[in-house]
Amino acid sequence: MQKIKHFLILSIFLLLNVSCGTANGTDYASSGNPGKSVLQSIQCDGFKREFIVHLPDGYNENEEYPLVMCFHGRGGNARHTEKRTGFSNIADREEFIVVYPDGINKAWYLSDATINQPDDINFSIKLIEHLCDEFPIDKTRIYATGHSNGGFLSLRLAAKHSGTFAAIASVSGGLALIHTRDFHPEFPVSILLIHGTKDTTVPYNGGSLFLKRKGRSRTKFRIIPALELADLWINHNKCETEPVIEELPNEVRLDGTTVTKTTWPDGQDDSEVVLYTINGGKHGWPTKNIDSSSLIPGTCREIEAAEEIWKFFSRHAKSTDTKLS
Repeated sequence: MQKIKHFLILSIFLLLNVSCGTANGTDYASSGNPGKSVLQSIQCDGFKREFIVHLPDGYNENEEYPLVMCFHGRGGNARHTEKRTGFSNIADREEFIVVYPDGINKAWYLSDATINQPDDINFSIKLIEHLCDEFPIDKTRIYATGHSNGGFLSLRLAAKHSGTFAAIASVSGGLALIHTRDFHPEFPVSILLIHGTKDTTVPYNGGSLFLKRKGRSRTKFRIIPALELADLWINHNKCETEPVIEELPNEVRLDGTTVTKTTWPDGQDDSEVVLYTINGGKHGWPTKNIDSSSLIPGTCREIEAAEEIWKFFSRHAKSTDTKLS
């Protein structure tokens, strides 16, 4: 009886402490859900992690597909992000797989895991590995994007796992000053930044960012300016230092914004860095969808962010000699 008790305790311990594993037995590839969005989950670092998988309408398990990871902002969730960004509609048209993970407590944690807090960098990589096991994913065409807190996560993933991502895009995200100390990517990664000059949540010109934590006082940390963030990747990717600057047409004057597109081309492995400066723009996700019910005042309507992001992603693939890392 004592041996049985010890065996049960050991089994429970192993179950709770396994790094990441499948939490359900769904056979994704044969589940018959092309064109649909399905909620799934895995177990990772002792947490049940949920995510929405959208297979393109013409999905064929005998073909390989690009993968786009789309991370919500702080306080958001996967379902709302799918609706707001419109990536699933683009995935159907352009034939890629898009996945919307859900953060614990509606947030992404960029430091080591604790009992009450996950390591979302580790989770993201483990989820990608899981998805590559379940779906026919082109491993040279894996991308990450996100809004605000999700943009921070995407940028950290690019720096920490540059062998995995061909390109990332951050919308109203940034990089904490403290994270510049371990900015040592191994491979080039193409970077797209979209940021408003009047963003008071994540300031375009850098500065202090405050986070309210439940039951605790506010946490303060400094973020670097958008141009300084671009410079980090320009130097790492060895892009041209003289940019190409383009003022985009001002088609919607009532939104109070204009867009300046700055491109630093010709980096290693055809990488590039692109910054869309939303002049007068605030913290919202840029969209031309006039029916959107969740627009933040000052949201840019000059560009459709998801369309610009996919056009950017579609130009970039990893060299065949890089691998998931």
